[in-house]
Amino acid sequence: MIGAASNAGLISGFCLSRPGSNVDELKVSHLLFADDTIVFCANDCEQIVNLRCLLIWFQAVSGLRINLSKSSILPVGQLDNI
Repeated sequence: MIGAASNAGLISGFCLSRPGSNVDELKVSHLLFADDTIVFCANDCEQIVNLRCLLIWFQAVSGLRINLSKSSILPVGQLDNI
């Protein structure tokens, strides 16, 4: 679901590439660990809302509950509009 949201442009992620390399760049929208997920998106209120909607949809589809009191949003870089 996160990958589909990234492909649809709802969340941006970031791109990795090596300068001067012939290899296509790698787009990273999320990282999954044992029971943790890190989602990368732009410093944009619209993308934060899209991420929140994605989490609500995941809860509805899976029947699992996301504990938002254990969740964090950590802005990195320039903070203009948040």
